[in-house]
Order: sequence, then structure tokens, then C-alpha cells
Amino acid sequence: MDKGLSAFLAIAEHGNLTTAAEKIGLTQPSLTKRLANLEHELKCQLFTRHRRGMSLTPAGKSFFRRAQRVEQEMLQAHEELRSLEDAGLDVLRIGSGPLFHQQHVAPVFSKLLLEFPALRLDLTVNPNEISLPMLIRGDLDIVLGVIQPTGPDGALRSMPMTMLEHGIIVSPQSGLADQPGVLPEQMRDMRWVLYGDDEDTGTWLNNYFQRNSLGLPHIAVRTASFATGLGLVRGSGFVMMSPIQLAPVIEKAGLHVLPAIPSITSFTSGAYVRPSSMGFPAIRRFLELLEEAFAAEQLE
Repeated sequence: MDKGLSAFLAIAEHGNLTTAAEKIGLTQPSLTKRLANLEHELKCQLFTRHRRGMSLTPAGKSFFRRAQRVEQEMLQAHEELRSLEDAGLDVLRIGSGPLFHQQHVAPVFSKLLLEFPALRLDLTVNPNEISLPMLIRGDLDIVLGVIQPTGPDGALRSMPMTMLEHGIIVSPQSGLADQPGVLPEQMRDMRWVLYGDDEDTGTWLNNYFQRNSLGLPHIAVRTASFATGLGLVRGSGFVMMSPIQLAPVIEKAGLHVLPAIPSITSFTSGAYVRPSSMGFPAIRRFLELLEEAFAAEQLE
């Protein structure tokens, strides 16, 4: 990629010359010179300098959108060329939501190793708002989670694979475990554990309470650890939202997940990938095996 363009993108991302220079392996004077050359070439000022760093001018914001597109095209061009020459990847980098990392990534990757025994897995667990920008930048190869609108246009390909529905995890001692489901009125006085680093879970629960005239939910704990959430439900009388499809994991922990009647929320879930990376056999095969796993679940 053009040196001036890479300098511009680094400054735009970090808002600071020193940090941007470190990220792309330049001295600050060299980075400043590249920016000055780019601004001279474009005949406009791209950044406003202030005491706390750098911010984009209106012209800079307009150029930033174009620069991101150029960066994406260069990334995908490199991937397409590599996929023509390489048998595959050394490391498969996956960003995953809770359902996939708890239940699907490990068994699918184990099958993949039979075909690519030298492949390594780098798995991170984050919400889409963190993982999708990493995928666009090339820091991840696949993102597994809720399917939602993405940008910039054409940067990602989404692959819907299954429908997920949120239920409620309860302990066997709760008095609800033998019920076919949980009614809205039964939720009014529950103490909730919210699992996840994003705000979606809380938004879904608040909206459900409002739709059913329940006031506000009593959210007692928020945790990024699924195991911690299960422990709180087991020992402290809390309940927790979770995809019903995680029932095998939840039941192994000695708990139950019940549907809400009516449903709290349901959504399509699946995979995101850069179109250019589909040329890598390991990426393409992982996605095929994952789709086969979901198809087998639907037949059970």
C-alpha cells in the first residue's frame, strides 16, 4: 500500500503522531514527512493539530472513507495472490460469540486438523463490534456471531447458518426447572446476571420487560465469563439469559435453560469472512464443516 496512505490511516486510527509512528515502525519525523507529502499531493489539510493529538478535518474525513476502501482492496488482493500459491494458513484466527466458542469451534477445528494437521487455532471471544473491525483490517480470518449489516460495502461476506433464541438459565432449586417455559410475570422479581461484553443483552432484556409492562429488570451482575455466570445461577439464586442452543453445556453444569413465553429475542447467527480469504483451503473447509455441524443438529 502507498506509504503516505498507510501513514494517514495510522494517524486517523490513533489520533496521535507518536503512537501512529510506533504502530507502523517509523520515527515521528518520518511519519510527519509522509503526511506532509500526502497533504501537498492532495492540496488540502487532512488533520487539525491540537494539544491532545490529531483529528480529521472535513476533507480528511472524506478521504478516510476512500483510504479505507483502498486498504481493503490491497488486503484482499494480497490474500487472493497468496491463496494461489499457498496450500493454506499456518494459523486460523477466529473471533467468536458465546454459542460458537462454547459449543462448536473446538469440535469443528478437531475435524479440520485431520485434513490440515499443522494448522494452529487462535481463538478470541468478543462481541461483533470488536471482532468485525478486526476482520475488516485483516487481524482475523473468520468471525462467528450474530448476522447484522456490515460495512464498508463488499468488505465482508456473511453466511447465515442457524437461528438462535434466548432462554433463561435457572437452577434446579428455583421451582421453575420443571416448567415448559417462563412467563413474563414470573420474571418480574428475578435477579439477573448479564453475560457478555456488549450492550445487546441488556437492551434485549430491557425491551422485553417494557413490552410486557414489567418495569425494569433487576440486573445484579454483569460478567464476561460464562463460567462465572453459571456459578452465580447455581449458588446465589440468580438467572441468566443464554441461547437455548447452549443447553448441552448448561445441563452439564447442572442447570436448566428454559424458553421464555413469548420469546425474548431470536436472531440469525453464522459466519463472516472476507471474500478474498475464501481462496484458502483451511478457511473454506472450516466453514463447510461448521455448516455440516449445524445441519446435523437440525436433524436430531
